[in-house]
Order: sequence, then structure tokens, then C-alpha cells
Amino acid sequence: MVVSVLNINDRLKTNEMPIEIKELHIKINVDEKTATTTSAASVDEAQIMRAVSESVEQAVKIEQRKKER
Repeated sequence: MVVSVLNINDRLKTNEMPIEIKELHIKINVDEKTATTTSAASVDEAQIMRAVSESVEQAVKIEQRKKER
């Protein structure tokens, strides 16, 4: 499955600079009981996109805090 990341540059204010994320670690907890009953087709693509988008936004906030120091 290919998941495309939303273009966050569209949401940036004009005085903010976009950043390049070279590495992104995503931690996922899997419940064995539910993993055996679900299939790949039942994965909600919208939920995946929200999770990826939220992760990117958090990374941007972390980088902005680093620049403020």
C-alpha cells in the first residue's frame, strides 16, 4: 500500500519556511487478537492519512521549537 503525504506547504503561513524530514519513525502497537480477525482490505485509508498527517505536523512543531532555542 502506498500512502502519499499531504503537501504541508499549502498550510504553512507565508512567513514560515518548509522543512525537509529526512527520517521519520512511526511506532505502531498491534493487538494480536484483533490482528488475526482483520484483513488488509479493512484498513481505513482515511485513518492512515490522518495518522501520517498528524505525525508530519508534530515533526514540524518539534523542528520549529528547535529553531527557537
